[in-house]
Amino acid sequence: MAALIPQNFQTVTPTEADALLARESSRRLATHKLDRRSSVRIQVLDDEAEAVVVPASALRLFLHLLTEMSQGNAVTLGTFSSDLSQGTLFSIGYSRRFSSTPFIAYLFG
Repeated sequence: MAALIPQNFQTVTPTEADALLARESSRRLATHKLDRRSSVRIQVLDDEAEAVVVPASALRLFLHLLTEMSQGNAVTLGTFSSDLSQGTLFSIGYSRRFSSTPFIAYLFG
């Protein structure tokens, strides 16, 4: 059974150990050609090893999250409606033209 993600996302401030681990894992993930795929199979290793197929876009976002954490930046996962207009995004200070990072990292990083 899948667990539901709570709507009240918490900000995560990385410890020094977290930042070091994020630096190494983001470096290793960055070697994969994620921009050429629509999905990626990842393997979760715990009591029950399981392979899961996820959208490559989600893994790219995760890579950006790790990169922010590796720099010691606090991160928060948030959502916004895909119906937001470019004007609305601009009014809250986000412009894709001037940002190479995803919306979430730019706004909350």
